[in-house]
Amino acid sequence: MPKTAIPSQIIRRGHCGLLTLFLLLACLLSCTPRCQGQAHAEDVQRLIGQLSCRSNLDESQRAKIRDELSRRRVAHLLIGSYANGDECQKLWIVQSLYLIRPRERAVSDFMRSLVTVKTDQETWFALEYLAQQGDKKALGQLAQNCYHYEIPSFTWGETLLLFGKHKYHPADSCLIESIGSAAGEQALQALRMLFPGSPAGFRTDQEAREYFQRRAKKKSMPDALK
Repeated sequence: MPKTAIPSQIIRRGHCGLLTLFLLLACLLSCTPRCQGQAHAEDVQRLIGQLSCRSNLDESQRAKIRDELSRRRVAHLLIGSYANGDECQKLWIVQSLYLIRPRERAVSDFMRSLVTVKTDQETWFALEYLAQQGDKKALGQLAQNCYHYEIPSFTWGETLLLFGKHKYHPADSCLIESIGSAAGEQALQALRMLFPGSPAGFRTDQEAREYFQRRAKKKSMPDALK
């Protein structure tokens, strides 16, 4: 049988179709990172939106969203969303940033911008983030406002341990005052870090306070008078 000839216009249309498909695929591939980034940003904004004071989510549900945001390490998106957030969103955004590891310089700079003379939770998270890195100004402000922050006692215990870890002796009086409190064990741990050779245990809280008061007073004396 004679071969059937394929009209040239059909061949041309076929070539055009393949070329169009190729260009479309190339365009899609080149746009994928941008499109994915946009979708990712929109998803983050959706999660932040659920943290609003108007949301009916309970604390445990909000905590799960906070943990998810920190896991994604989207510091730039969180920082960018802070200014337009309501009171609840701002606090949860700060908590999400606080949990991001490894720490990022942009987060440290942002936390520094949040530090005020207030003793609310937001300020504590900002100061605590900086204090964990040994920031002396942050440690000093936390020590000056000993037990005045609007946080649970067991959470304040984390700050007390930082005073010991970073050998921050200006917090000695704060730590001594904390003996016998809900965070008393952390206070004693910190004091033992600050004063090596301290007893492993004390019969009473008063005995512990008196012991560390003597050690603190002796340390603050000029060497010639010790």
